[in-house]
Amino acid sequence: MYKKIALLLIVSLTGCGTHIAEKKTSNNEFEKENNSLFTFRNIQSGFMIYNALDQQGRETTGWEVVEVDTPLEAQVTDQSGWVIIRNPKTDQCLGTPDGRVLLKLKCDSAGNKAIFTFIPSTTGAVQIKSVPYARCITDSKDSGLSFPLGKCIADAGKPYEVVPQMNLWMLNPPNVRSPVT
Repeated sequence: MYKKIALLLIVSLTGCGTHIAEKKTSNNEFEKENNSLFTFRNIQSGFMIYNALDQQGRETTGWEVVEVDTPLEAQVTDQSGWVIIRNPKTDQCLGTPDGRVLLKLKCDSAGNKAIFTFIPSTTGAVQIKSVPYARCITDSKDSGLSFPLGKCIADAGKPYEVVPQMNLWMLNPPNVRSPVT
C-alpha cells in the first residue's frame, strides 16, 4: 500500500515538474514570437526613423522593441515600462548621448542612454521619451536626417493638454517589399 502511494506521489511530482519546464519553454517561444519589427513614423511629417535602407530607399530592417526591467519606483511615472529600440541584425540601438538628438549607439555601451518609454495618446500614436533625459523624440526639421529631443507633454494634472503632432509617433510594420506577389 505504501509503495503505491509513494509511486503515485513520485509520478504526480514528476508530472508537475515537466509541466513547469514546458511552461518555461513556451514562454520563451512566446517572447521570441512577439519581438516583432516596427518602423517609427512621425504623425506631422510622415518621416521615418530609418534603420537600414536598400538602393530604392525601402527599409530592409525594422526596429525591434525590447522590454527591459523597469524599477518599481519608475513604474509610477513610466507606466508603459522601459524599452530599448534596437536593430535585430547588429549591435546598434537608438539612443541619445546628450539628450539633444537621436543617434544609433552600440547597445552594450549605451547604458541607460538607450532606454525609452512610450507615452500613449488618444490618437493611437505615442510619444517616445528618453528615460535618463525625460525628453521626447520630435519631428525632424531637416528632411528626416536627424531627430531632436524636446519637451514631453504628459502632465497628469492636465489630461486634456494637446500634444503637438511633432511629438507623436506611429509604430507601423516595416516598410519592406511584400513576399506575396
